[in-house]
Amino acid sequence: MQLYFSVKQLGKKKPLILKKAIDIPLFQPLVNLRRLISAIVFEQVSAYNSKEVDNLDEDSSIKFEAAIPLVSHGKIGFGKIYNDKKADYEMALENALQSFEDGLYLVFYGEQEIKSLAEDIDISENNVFSFVRLVFLSGGYF
Repeated sequence: MQLYFSVKQLGKKKPLILKKAIDIPLFQPLVNLRRLISAIVFEQVSAYNSKEVDNLDEDSSIKFEAAIPLVSHGKIGFGKIYNDKKADYEMALENALQSFEDGLYLVFYGEQEIKSLAEDIDISENNVFSFVRLVFLSGGYF
């Protein structure tokens, strides 16, 4: 099933990710948020682990032509990973669920906020999931 999501941050005019399509294996139109997050985390970890690892040595050269299309997104990257350590799905899922429970990000489906991991969502409506990352102030004087 194909879902659409965006990632936003408070205080920013432009979203970090604007309506990205993701294919996840959900077979029921009614799913709870915990299962949806686990499917998204699985897809993202699989995509990260499938990227090729590039070990830089003296003979390797960086091809800037590959980075030119990414300039429009505000980021210059070469699509390679320079760390050979693979992402751990269980650890990533635990971190994502704990972050939601701690209130580090909010989830909206269309205009409705999803407040619980056990809340059922009807994904047959084809709305966009919005993940809003909350940034808290640190430090300061009282």
